[in-house]
Parts: sequence; C-alpha cells; structure tokens
Amino acid sequence: MNNIKVELLKDLNGKKVIFRGQSENLPLLANVGRGVTNRIDEEAMLGEFKRFGLLHFQGNPRKEISKPKNDFEWLVLAQHYGMKTRFLDWSQKFEVALFFAVSDAIYKDGVVWAYVLPGNDSSQWLSLGHRDILEKSPFDFTELKIYHPKTFLDYRSDNQYSVLTLHSSPKTPLEGESEYRDHLKSVVIDSARKQELLKELDSKSGVNYSYLFGGIEGIGRYLNHKFLIN
Repeated sequence: MNNIKVELLKDLNGKKVIFRGQSENLPLLANVGRGVTNRIDEEAMLGEFKRFGLLHFQGNPRKEISKPKNDFEWLVLAQHYGMKTRFLDWSQKFEVALFFAVSDAIYKDGVVWAYVLPGNDSSQWLSLGHRDILEKSPFDFTELKIYHPKTFLDYRSDNQYSVLTLHSSPKTPLEGESEYRDHLKSVVIDSARKQELLKELDSKSGVNYSYLFGGIEGIGRYLNHKFLIN
C-alpha cells in the first residue's frame, strides 16, 4: 500500500493534492458525461430530483440530511445519492481513494489518480465558497471548480474526506484538457493485488465499507468483503 502512495507522490515535492480511486482504469469523466446527456437533460434531471426530494422532506424528513438551500446544494445531494451529475468525487485521503480503486471490479485493473492543486496565486485555483454557489447555477461555470461539500451525511462526507470537482464540459476527460493535464498523475493497480490491498486497508487503516458509508448498508457490504464474497 505504501509503495503505491510513494510512487504516486514521487516528484510532487510535498504539494497539496486530492485523490480519486476508480475500480477500472477509465478516463476521468463525470458520470453524466459517460452517457448522451446534454445540459437541457441535466437541468431536467435536477428539476425532477428536487421535485421528488421536496416530497421526501415533507413526508419523511430525516434529521441527518440537511434540506438543500439552492440548486448547487441539490446537485451535491443528488451526487451523494447516485444520480449522474457533472461532479467527480475525490478525497483528501489517499487510503480512501485506494479503497475505491480496489473494492469493486475485482478482476479488472484499478487506478488511483492524484490532482495537484494549483497555488492560491493561480487563476486555476478557484475553490467555490458559500457566495459562489448562492449566486450561480451549477451549470453556469465555464471552468473546473473545486468544492468541499456541505455535510449532508456526517459519517459519509467526513469519513471519506470528500472533495468534489465540478466539470463545465462533462463529456471531456479531465486528462484531455491541456490546462489540467499537467496537474494529474496516476498509478494503475493490478487486479491481482486488489484482495490483498482490501485486507490491508481494513487491518492497518480501518478503511472499509462500514467506516466509509456507515449504517446497515455499510455493514453488509463490509461483511461481503471480509468473507471474500464479491
């Protein structure tokens, strides 16, 4: 596990990075970009999610989930609960990204990506704040944005050290955009190592489905891995 981290961070000289793990070595595409969806469809999807979401909050409010206050927060919530969006999930913690690289597609090679964050003096470093998301639609941004999501689910966002990137061109892989390509580095994880790394993450770092997702679902998925049922 440590050798993968050393290889990934080699020559980065202590620069601040965020990590993303993918169970298959596929391009860095927001999941909505993998289909045929266009902006009109994306806005319609968000509108429907809000409509059903409002009914949910009215009829069965859950105290651990905060009701979104604007379209940006609604889209973040949709991302948390499986809707395809123009967000990509990243983590500030390498071990979390490695888990997602090895926890699924057990017979396929995974990959861990590192994105080197630009310095504060760079025009590329545009981390979104509270005012940014109040004043603009998530579909109006024309360049990559980095967002630390509001904690809709404490145990998920906190335990996953969650960071989101918002992609203005979700059909274009991040590594295919020249202004971001030099900020990216990746290490491919051989499928033959996935089970070994999964056990190591659990025993040495306590990173597993139960920790990352919590609840009954997290326990069930953790036990699948623990007893090698994939």
